[in-house]
Amino acid sequence: RARSVTDAFLAVLRSRPTLGYTIAGGVVLGALMGYIASAQQVYVEVYRLGAWFPLMFGAIALAQSAASFANSRLVMRLGMRRLSHIALAGFTATSAVHLVLVLAFGTLPLALFAGLLASTFFCFGFVMPNFNALAMEPMGRIAGTASSFVGATTTGLAATLGWAVGQHFAGTTVPLLAGFALYGAVALAVVALTERGRLFSEREALVRGG
Repeated sequence: RARSVTDAFLAVLRSRPTLGYTIAGGVVLGALMGYIASAQQVYVEVYRLGAWFPLMFGAIALAQSAASFANSRLVMRLGMRRLSHIALAGFTATSAVHLVLVLAFGTLPLALFAGLLASTFFCFGFVMPNFNALAMEPMGRIAGTASSFVGATTTGLAATLGWAVGQHFAGTTVPLLAGFALYGAVALAVVALTERGRLFSEREALVRGG
């Protein structure tokens, strides 16, 4: 019934953790979309990898895969909130350091660029699965509707932000790294607002929709 669907969407919008982690997840995912939109230009035009581009792209992705595996082990020890908050802070800090180095020294050696980027994506691998779980945590009764909202909002926001990063490519890695640092900082601010300033700790209050 239309009334039931409307009530379910209103319940999603009234849930502080669901709305907050959905927005934060969309912003962080926007960094990944920006990377996907810029990767070929960065590796082919900046680093002149040519046919080696797919191999480098895949090698960087291994860091995210490793994080997904590690997440399954660490989340039970640290909890979703603490682990994802630490990872988001690491994502933002690594991106900021990377950006500062590029602004100070210009194009970095490929090995250093790839190492820093892999570290950033390793942090990313801990963020998204836990943010999705935290967004869905209070929505057990209306999980189907909530999942649709979370998926559509996250994807739409990420696609828009990723497009913005891709459109700013101008022959350097600065737009990409600036997007990473900016989106990480914005997501961290959204999470801080969602958790009312209590970062890096496990809390049960928000499970009830607080």
